[in-house]
Amino acid sequence: MNPALDALCGPSGALHLEPPDRSEYEGLMHSGEARLADARRPENSIESRFDLAYNAAHALSLAALRRLGYRPGVDRRRFPRLSGATRAVCRVAAVRERLAAQLGAPLANDN
Repeated sequence: MNPALDALCGPSGALHLEPPDRSEYEGLMHSGEARLADARRPENSIESRFDLAYNAAHALSLAALRRLGYRPGVDRRRFPRLSGATRAVCRVAAVRERLAAQLGAPLANDN
């Protein structure tokens, strides 16, 4: 494990330990690489290229964490205060997070 990343783990930490999943890692890598390739296409609008590059960076970062055995966590108690989201939105996000954990894979639009 990585001491710097381990320091971010815990009940209220930004990361959680979770065994790596090769299939999830490969899916995230494929998603990130595909989005990065599309971000390089000059025929796409600059706004689309930015969105694609941003989402590629997110997928590739998540792939790196997952390969090392970490998963980002969200402190649901702080989520409304940080994002300005309503309680209903936070409840939906919590249900999606639990469902993804039960399925063992990210839901659509999670990567």
